Formats: sequence, structure tokens, C-alpha cells
Amino acid sequence: MKTSKKAFGENYAEKFNIGDLVWWITWEEKEDFSIDSVIHHGALIDIVVEPGTITGKEVCMAKVLPYGSQKTIKINIMLIRKETS
Repeated sequence: MKTSKKAFGENYAEKFNIGDLVWWITWEEKEDFSIDSVIHHGALIDIVVEPGTITGKEVCMAKVLPYGSQKTIKINIMLIRKETS
């Protein structure tokens, strides 16, 4: 089987530029065990490639500064979307 030498998500990462406004979804479980989808917004600060924890294949991660926060987070590049007006 032929495998790519590129990091997972590298082709997808080419769609983004540093400074892009992005959004992503997380799920939060409430006390009554129901689940809410929460949409987060932020600015793309950097795109980094890290070794994968399970397979060892490299993975593209996005460093994002969420709105209203002073700390960046890392999230898989495949989970973010560009803001559109």
C-alpha cells in the first residue's frame, strides 16, 4: 500500500493563512447528561506539524487564539473552518 510522506492534514492546511478568523465546534455534557454543541471563534496564529501519538505519522495542528482569551490552544487543523462574512 502506498502512503503519503505528507503530514495528516497538510493538504487541508494549505487553505489557511496566518491571521485567518476561524471557528470550531466542541461538545459539552451538562449535569443532566444531555450534550450541547458549542461554537468557538478565534484567530489562527500558527500551523505546526507534530508527531502523532498513536501511529507516529506527523499531524498538522493549528495554534488558535480564541476570542476573549490570552492563551493559545492547539487543535487539529481538520477541525477548524474559516469565518465567512
